[in-house]
Amino acid sequence: MITVATLVAAVACHGGAAHPAQPAPAPGTSLRPAEPHLANIRQLTHGGENAESYFSADGKQLIFQSTRDDRRCDREYVMNADGSALRRISDGTGKTTCGYFFAYNTKVFYASTRAADSACPRKPDPSKGYVWGLDKYDIYTANPDGSGTQRLTSYGVYTAEGTLSPDGKTIVFTSLKDGDLELYTMNVDGSNVRRLTNAPGYDGGAFFSPDGKRPAPDHASGRRQLRPLLHTGRHAHHLLVELHQSAQRRVRSISHQRRRHRTRAGDQRHRLRRLSAVQPRRQASRVRI
Repeated sequence: MITVATLVAAVACHGGAAHPAQPAPAPGTSLRPAEPHLANIRQLTHGGENAESYFSADGKQLIFQSTRDDRRCDREYVMNADGSALRRISDGTGKTTCGYFFAYNTKVFYASTRAADSACPRKPDPSKGYVWGLDKYDIYTANPDGSGTQRLTSYGVYTAEGTLSPDGKTIVFTSLKDGDLELYTMNVDGSNVRRLTNAPGYDGGAFFSPDGKRPAPDHASGRRQLRPLLHTGRHAHHLLVELHQSAQRRVRSISHQRRRHRTRAGDQRHRLRRLSAVQPRRQASRVRI
């Protein structure tokens, strides 16, 4: 059995709201009686939608977004890993998402629409399934008690889905700032912004890994999404670029092979047409002779 403490929440920071909370089970029991793999499941939140929860580096705290207390859109919260000491850390304006601890748990960052509008953004139409609105988020830092808020990005378009490198120095995030949803990195103080992807379509939901050997595709919403896995240290940016460029090189190679195949096939058809045109003239000449 695997022992876990979990929020009833989504775990990937590129959209996803939890189902309404259910009554808490007795200690040591499962939310699903037939669950064969997990034990000691504890429900930590009750009321509203609670999602995008991430541990602090020491595993003692959680940061997450919630619509608790009948709020119209998400606000950012921090609590202890056992559900105690709950406190709201966003200022109560706009909508928030994608919180993360950094600086040895002395700071947090999250995305908020507060600069675009103090009111909650309009909710997207859910009639055709789950939709994650591309609201005008920017990324902010704050102390874990909500004080000392500072704005890291000022793009005024969707800029969110930030996660932290293992060495605590770099944030990878998704932004619409150049007209398409691309991946970027920046230092935790907002400096040295670098664009990492260039292909059309959604590139987002990125996380760092210790080895950075492979990208993990995500097919949510019917799209192939690149989730780069980066290694720790100063070569993280370069590794992600190499992964992305390697994939692009494979696509270009396949396209080149197809073009070459089509060229060869076209040349063959051209030769056949020439032969078919020349052969009757030769036969006619022999008849005249």
